[in-house]
This record gives sequence, C-alpha cells and structure tokens, in this order.
Amino acid sequence: MLLTFAGVDFVDKRYEFGPGPEFDRNDWLDEKHNLGLDFPNLPYYIEDDVKLTQTIAILRYLGRKYKLDGQNEQEWQRIELCEQQFMDFVRAMVRMVYDTDFEKLKLQMLEKLPVDLELFSNFLGDHPFVSGTKLSYVDFLTYECLRNFLLEKISFITTTRSEDFALSDGEKRIIKCLRDGLLDIRGLGHPIRMLLTYVGVDFVDKRYQIGPGPEFDRSDWLNEKFNLGLDFPNLPYYIEGDIKLTQSIAILRYLGRKYNLDGQNEQEWRRIALCEQQIVDLFWAMARIFYDPNFEKLKLDLFAKLPDDLKFLTEFLGDHPFVAGTNLSYIDFLVYEYFVRVKLFAPEIFAKFPSMNSFINRFESIPKISAFIKQQEPQFLNARLAQWNVKY
Repeated sequence: MLLTFAGVDFVDKRYEFGPGPEFDRNDWLDEKHNLGLDFPNLPYYIEDDVKLTQTIAILRYLGRKYKLDGQNEQEWQRIELCEQQFMDFVRAMVRMVYDTDFEKLKLQMLEKLPVDLELFSNFLGDHPFVSGTKLSYVDFLTYECLRNFLLEKISFITTTRSEDFALSDGEKRIIKCLRDGLLDIRGLGHPIRMLLTYVGVDFVDKRYQIGPGPEFDRSDWLNEKFNLGLDFPNLPYYIEGDIKLTQSIAILRYLGRKYNLDGQNEQEWRRIALCEQQIVDLFWAMARIFYDPNFEKLKLDLFAKLPDDLKFLTEFLGDHPFVAGTNLSYIDFLVYEYFVRVKLFAPEIFAKFPSMNSFINRFESIPKISAFIKQQEPQFLNARLAQWNVKY
C-alpha cells in the first residue's frame, strides 16, 4: 500500500505453497539464500544495492525515502510508540491464527482486545493520523491491523478490563512477567539502564515487586499502572518531563536520537533498523520458552534453530565493531543483552561463534559500561516463575 501511495512501480513477487498436509515451500526455499539478503525472510525489499527484510525495517526505510516518517520529535515519539504497540498486536494475532486451538485463543484475544483498542482510541484522539495531521508509514500498519479486527466484527467499546489475556499457558506467564510486572531483574529495562548510564544521565530506576508463588501478586505495579499518564501502560516505561513512553524499542530509539546514538547516514540507519527487528524476534523467541511449561521440549527446538540464526547475525556484523559500523548506537545495547543470554543459556552453541564473545568483551570494555557493570549486583535475567533463570 505504501509503495502504491508513493507512486512506485514495483514487482509484487509472491511465492506459492503446496497443498496440505505437506505445504511444500520449495518455491520460496529454492530462492531464499540466493537473493543476497542478510537475514533471508519474507517479506523482502530489493532496490538496487538496498536489500532489506523485516517489515518494520522496510517501512522505516520507505518512510524516510518518501517523507512519511514524521517531521519533529513529538511526531517521532507518537509514530514509534504506536508502531511497537501494533507490532505486539500483529505478533499475538499471527500466533493465534496458526495455533490448532484457534477458536479458544480467539475468545481470549477478544476479551483483552477492547482494552487495547480503547487505549489506542484515546491515543489517537481527534488526530486524523497517528503522528497528528500528517500521514506516516505507521498509518499503513495501523490500518491493516484495524481492518483485521473489523473483519472479526470486534466491538471497539467496552467497560470490561481484563489483566490476564493469554495465548497459552506459556504466553500468560511471559505477559505477566515481562510486560506487566518486572521483578528486580534485568528484563527489558536493562539495555535502557545501560544506555542512560553510558550518556551520564542521573535517573530513578523504579522497580516493582511481584509476590511469591503461586499467586505472584502484582498489585505493586497494578496500583500505579493506570495513574502514570502513559498512553499504553506497560513496563518498562520512561518519563522525562512531558515525555511519557512505554515500549522498550520506542524508548531506546528516543534516547538514541537525543544522545546521537541513532546512526549518522542512510547506510547506518538501515543496518540499525534491520538488526533491531532481527534481535527483537530472536530475543522474544528465546524469552517465550523460558516461561512455557513445555520448556524442555521447546528448548530443544530452539537449540536446533539457533546456530543458523547466529550465523546470519555474526555474518551481518562481520568485522564491524558495532552494529552500525564503527559508531556505537542504541541497538548495540540490546544486541549485547541478547548475546549475554545466549552465552548463559546455550554455552556450547555460543562457543561456536567467537565473534559474539568478542562483541561482549568489546562492549563491556567501554569505560562507562565497565563502571556500570562493576557497580551492579548480579541480577536474575528472568522473573522467579521462569522455567530457566540465572544471574549475571
């Protein structure tokens, strides 16, 4: 839709899947590794030397190219916050429609969705578009999500509030731990804490406590959740005067812009955006299994897939000291956190990729980061009800 809106003549390449039960994918697999993509996947976008995967990385590139990426800090914050919020919706919906227990999961989604849509409606307010008065790339994503909701005849107005949406027992646990209740753990907030420390910001590191099992009481957070003036109440959050953000990626991007850690040219912006989305996928693929009761089986599935994922990632980094190239950027803080988790969770696989350990050592040798690590007591990576947990 965005390319059509911008008047671009493009080839809409589609790949065919065979009939079930095999669902043969050779039409795509025969080309997958022959297109020169850093992270071969669908959808992809090729424009001369520009070769991108990851939907958000593609949309952000096109947004910059066709001036659909916002014009000031307030617009950038609104675009990025909404982008990440709707990507949460997309991931949840995709997991649901491919699950064999679809009908049950659909009812669970319908229970939670009106609350999310009410928050979005309040966020949009009287603005014709997400950023305000001007169309941006995220409006195309927003439209597609809302259209899917309407196809299911979902009511937009409700007085019911549910705190316990889940796609499965594992999803319920991760939603509770990583989205709606961070114990005194590293969690999604740790890259943000490191970045703030790196740039020399004095900040309040607010932590919320979760009670012991089996209840895992979250009232410490829930009593404040809707009283902080956040558009989409969630953890982690970042408040700086009138700026109130949730969504860890939206926060990292804002801090990247503010402290000149967001790339310096088009090539760096593309590398950062592409790696950002790839790391988010890998991070959540790992995090989800930590909270799933079927952890032991899912762990083996992840171990089987992880070497290929890390191969593409280390080849993408190449000889560059950091993701963007020679310059540190906000995404390096998240990459570091992911590499640490791989090192601790899958040490045998990690050992096969020495460049990952070199990245960790290089990052930890940055003086301000080194000082931060020395000042910090080792913290659990995950919340207490995780199936796997260690301190670092």
